[in-house]
Amino acid sequence: MANLMLEADSGKATFEEVIRPVVPMRDTSTYRPISNLVLLNMLKNVADMQGLELKNPEYGLARKGQRMFGVFEVEGHDHLNGQVKMMMGVRNAFDGTLSAGICFGSKVFVCSNLVFTGYAGEDVEAGRVTHKHTRNIEDTLHQRLQDGLTQVQAFKNYQQKFYDSLKKIHMSNDEAYATIVRAVQSDAMPNKDVVKVANIWDDSGNLDCDGQDNWHKEFYPRNAWSLFNVFTENHKQYTERNPFTASQRSIRLSQMFSKTFAN
Repeated sequence: MANLMLEADSGKATFEEVIRPVVPMRDTSTYRPISNLVLLNMLKNVADMQGLELKNPEYGLARKGQRMFGVFEVEGHDHLNGQVKMMMGVRNAFDGTLSAGICFGSKVFVCSNLVFTGYAGEDVEAGRVTHKHTRNIEDTLHQRLQDGLTQVQAFKNYQQKFYDSLKKIHMSNDEAYATIVRAVQSDAMPNKDVVKVANIWDDSGNLDCDGQDNWHKEFYPRNAWSLFNVFTENHKQYTERNPFTASQRSIRLSQMFSKTFAN
């Protein structure tokens, strides 16, 4: 399961709770938010058309029901020899702060670390689809979802190549610490977490820490893949409290690692 939890004024929600009608905080001639029911049904319809099975959904509501976030496992698209499961996130809002959208990501089985990833293709940005809440959203979002979900295999191939490349890049402690600072500069994590992330990195390379909650032998090697999972381990606290902000930060983290190590 995706283990979705939300911020203090939020909570997990059932599908029935998520699809209840919501009165938007604003409703104008140009701002017409799509309902959660229409969005989720549209996503399921397009996924079925593409032969994608979305399993184990988890939903949450925030801001008194004005924001919705959900996470699905994409069945049959595990990679890295079964170490990583492909995930899909969906969001919606009725308070004018967020567009409706989906993004692809991954969950590492050994630690359940969840991260959303976007990457720039030649013509489109794969791994992320969004649409502002305009009057014609129900007419045009369906096609955007179709275009986005046709890229699942390409995204999976990219993600596997990306993660494989990280495993081949040796990281000294100084290089790891510099990358941690760069993550703050990229707004991929808050400044207050610098020391905590550095400590997780140090502990992950220390066999004496075997048995601690955030220690996994898979991340003992001193490489960029281990460092990436150090970030996502720390990232859990934000995924649990505020998945909206967390998903944006994880996309920035993936983009930073891709630009730094995969090019």
